[in-house]
Amino acid sequence: MIPNETYQNDTSELKNSLQTNMQYCLAIFGTLASVINFIFLCFLKNAVSIKNKKFVFAYSFGCMLTGIGFAIANADRIRLANKSEEILPIYCFLKIYTYCFIVGESLISIQCFVMAMERFMAVKMAINLKKVPERIKNALLWGSIILCIFDLCSAIASSAPLTDKVNSTCYYRVSVSKTYFLLRYSICVILGYSSFALYVVVAVILRVNRSSINSIRISQLRREASVMRHLFIIVFIIVFVQNLPITLHLLAVTFQPSLFIIPEIIWTPYAFALMIYALYCFGVHFCRRNNLVFTSSNNANTQVVNMQDLRGILFNFDEVHRKMETISHD
Repeated sequence: MIPNETYQNDTSELKNSLQTNMQYCLAIFGTLASVINFIFLCFLKNAVSIKNKKFVFAYSFGCMLTGIGFAIANADRIRLANKSEEILPIYCFLKIYTYCFIVGESLISIQCFVMAMERFMAVKMAINLKKVPERIKNALLWGSIILCIFDLCSAIASSAPLTDKVNSTCYYRVSVSKTYFLLRYSICVILGYSSFALYVVVAVILRVNRSSINSIRISQLRREASVMRHLFIIVFIIVFVQNLPITLHLLAVTFQPSLFIIPEIIWTPYAFALMIYALYCFGVHFCRRNNLVFTSSNNANTQVVNMQDLRGILFNFDEVHRKMETISHD
């Protein structure tokens, strides 16, 4: 029979080993996500006008910041594995990765919802031969930036009064008040699932209106339906791969805060998901460079989508509307 003390030591060593392995994975995925999104941001800036890609740029910038946070935070935690000390929570805001997590995650959640709203408005207005005014897009963008700044200030304000010292590895959940932590991530979860619901509504609107307008618009909305299918896959992966870890993390913190290893495991797919959109666009660009096209094996009449169209269409219905107007006038 194994002595209880030996069993506890073995269990503790296994838990520490798993935690270290997860930290290495998170550091690697975070580094990859930050590098890939940085390259993608350069690609976006050089490929098209930043004015037409502001929402995608902000979203990818948030992914890059969060990736940097994962990379630096977990590298620091590996380094401090046996050397950590106790500090006041407010001192965690002296570490750069705390800001990367707060601003990056806020940008991801808010921009995903803002893009869904913009898609909804764009589709509804395009049916009536209108487009979303640029001032509304700018208001949405600046509103999301202001919310990110407010979130950062709220995090610092919630941390300042805390007097119980925490480990210098500075996990975010102990760096701020529990009330603020639960409220913030609950809002992130709600925004994520709401974004998915809005994209579903947009897809339904596109499908319904294909049969209720003239033949020229039917052809254009059929193209939009094809684009929305690709968007639906991306949004599904991003929202659920990123939202489910946050949901599980909230449950772990709320009902079983002592279960430390679970949050580490569930953040791994989250860190990987930070690079999905950029990799998808790079893949499409590679296909275009090799003269490949997206086609449907079940329908020979499916619209062809090349990378130039994709750059103008993904999360950018304005460009599609402009092309629709040009075709109809011709």
